[in-house]
Amino acid sequence: MANINASSVAQNFETFFNGWLVCRERFLQQLVQALRYEIERRGSLIQQVLSHYEQYALEKSRAAREQVLLFYSPPWLTSFEKALL
Repeated sequence: MANINASSVAQNFETFFNGWLVCRERFLQQLVQALRYEIERRGSLIQQVLSHYEQYALEKSRAAREQVLLFYSPPWLTSFEKALL
């Protein structure tokens, strides 16, 4: 049962993490554009980015509470990223 739960937590976090990375890239592009053109929009965009990172921290914390050992060798990282751990 523990393996099923660990697998489920890993899969859920991996799905979340992949979507989070896509969104992060979108925010990066918007921030770069805002730096070039839209001064008044920066404050709102910066708040969205900070909220995005907060969401990541909360989701990671939740998953770690459910399966802490999962974060010693996260399956969603590349082999290179795992080596850096």
